[in-house]
Amino acid sequence: MKSLDKLWSIADKESEKTKRKFSLVFDPIGLILIRPLENMGYESTPINSLTFAHTGGDGVHYSLVTLEGNVSEASPVVMTVPMNYPKVNLVVGENLHEFLCLGEQLGYFFLEQLVYNEAETIEWFLHPKEFINKEYGINPSGAFPPDSFREKERLLSILRKEFELKSWSNLKSRLDELQNKFMSMLEFRTETT
Repeated sequence: MKSLDKLWSIADKESEKTKRKFSLVFDPIGLILIRPLENMGYESTPINSLTFAHTGGDGVHYSLVTLEGNVSEASPVVMTVPMNYPKVNLVVGENLHEFLCLGEQLGYFFLEQLVYNEAETIEWFLHPKEFINKEYGINPSGAFPPDSFREKERLLSILRKEFELKSWSNLKSRLDELQNKFMSMLEFRTETT
């Protein structure tokens, strides 16, 4: 899969440069990478998906939905938030590229808030500067972004450049469209008696 291979290649280069473990290179932006892909095995994880990253918080993970048994460039991305029963899955991209575009401003750890409070979270996505100021505080010099966000911004900038990421427009309607188009594809374990 071209996009995933590219993401892994970028992480390998960053790992070599920063001496951070491959899986943790993008941890500051909420993507702890998993290689090789695996199904996380939570009851709420679709059985027809393979996880490529998790956030490191409350079991939240991002998976590629398999198509005809394999992941491909056309595989939708599903976010699983095991702690938010009954709304534990949300399709967050028609493919890996669209998913990366969704988090290009605020990172990927924050995406789980879409299942907890969609309306407020969408507002933050529409006004990322305000969210960053609220979340990280104002830099004493008044510069933007605040110092505590600089490493996150550096990593997001790498992904923006390498993947030519652009923010989603019409966020709410696009999320609704993705749910309508792909949610029925997700398969889950059935209880046996």
